[in-house]
Amino acid sequence: MHCVLLGVTKTMLHRWIDSEHKGETFYIGDKADLIDQSLQRIQPPDYIKRLPRSLRWLPHWKASELRSWLLFYAIPCLWGILPTPYLCHFAFLAEGIYLLLGTSLTEDILTRADFVLQSFCEQTADLYGVSICGLNFHNLRHLSQQVKNWGPLWTHSCFRLKI
Repeated sequence: MHCVLLGVTKTMLHRWIDSEHKGETFYIGDKADLIDQSLQRIQPPDYIKRLPRSLRWLPHWKASELRSWLLFYAIPCLWGILPTPYLCHFAFLAEGIYLLLGTSLTEDILTRADFVLQSFCEQTADLYGVSICGLNFHNLRHLSQQVKNWGPLWTHSCFRLKI
């Protein structure tokens, strides 16, 4: 939870919308209202307890909100807004975490999750610069092995305790 959601996912969101990065090709802070409109139109199923909040509330988003963003909301909300190379890059993270949260993990699923997470990590410095590549991004490289050793992420992370 801390590595993936409060670390990597929140870092990516900040990078995209923080005016500090206004001159970067990935900057979409000037389109935050469009993203908010998409978020407000989402009607999540009953098993998602928190309704989507505006990006203005991002500093206060809980891990469960970041999880919903990563797994369900981000790709449709960013489609046509975030440039394609950055959206495809982020999709690697979403897919990898989605797979590692599964209830039935096969060797093929673990191999795919590892591939997309390694791809995500390898492309991050090229797309965003090395300054973004902190410990949380590095830890993603080891998640598939941890899941292979200990089971799905939800069985041994703080997901159930904090959300």
